[in-house]
Amino acid sequence: MMRFLPLLLLVGCSMLVTVKPCDPPPVEKYTASVVKIVGLGGQAAGVIVRQDSTYIYVASCDHVAAMVPHPVVYVGDRKRAISGEWIARDAKHDLAIMRVPYVLKASVAELGTRADCKPGAPVLSFGYPHVGDLHWNRGEIIGPASAGLPDGLIVNTWAVGGYSGGPVFNTKTGRLVGLVSRHAMGRIPGSPHVGPLPHIVACVPVWRIREMLK
Repeated sequence: MMRFLPLLLLVGCSMLVTVKPCDPPPVEKYTASVVKIVGLGGQAAGVIVRQDSTYIYVASCDHVAAMVPHPVVYVGDRKRAISGEWIARDAKHDLAIMRVPYVLKASVAELGTRADCKPGAPVLSFGYPHVGDLHWNRGEIIGPASAGLPDGLIVNTWAVGGYSGGPVFNTKTGRLVGLVSRHAMGRIPGSPHVGPLPHIVACVPVWRIREMLK
């Protein structure tokens, strides 16, 4: 069994790496709630978790908020840019909430529960590793993170720069289970060296999003 070390590496906003190919899954039911976040610090992702008559609320990572303090958000068909504002941040759990003026009806992700986050659950992760392109990858939940990201989830899914803050959905229930936060560090297969594992990521769990929205 691969042993995960306590150190975790942030998934940066601007690192460009070729995404591991996979067969296109039925992603249309998820993509409408995924947003692209752009700023001088690079680009990342987020997910719409609430809307009211005035604002759309987007969850992403705190390290995204730090790198993109004045975000421009692409929602809906991701062709229209809207300025957003970070209204809540939690550096310890790498979570941030942004509000965006309500200018069009948004698709809100259905928030999951701990029951959707059980080990072995199949997932899809989303992000923006290349300019203008939304990518996704399959994976599954491994279990709780033992170190590095308090109360986090470890997920076996491919992620590179631009996936930060991207949503992870349970494909059995269709519900949001977390946000891509950091690469796990571990012993590289076939090598004596320790380094970032691009296919193993720590995720901010959905219950932290629920808490911040209260």
